[in-house]
Amino acid sequence: MHTILFYLGALALYGLGASCIRNTQRYSRLGGDRYLWKEKRRVIGVILIVMATISLGTGILSQFYR
Repeated sequence: MHTILFYLGALALYGLGASCIRNTQRYSRLGGDRYLWKEKRRVIGVILIVMATISLGTGILSQFYR
C-alpha cells in the first residue's frame, strides 16, 4: 500500500514539474521581472522532475531489495 502511495506522489511531482515548465518556452529575452519569474519557474519545474525521477527509481529498486 505504501508503494502505491509512493508512486502516486512521484507522479504528482511529475505533474507539478510539468505545469511549472509549461508555457515558459515562449517568452522573449527582453529582461525584466517577467523574464526572471519564468526563468525561476522553469528551474523549479526541472528540479521537481528530477526529484520525481529519483523517487521513482528508489521505489522501483525497493521492490527488488526487500
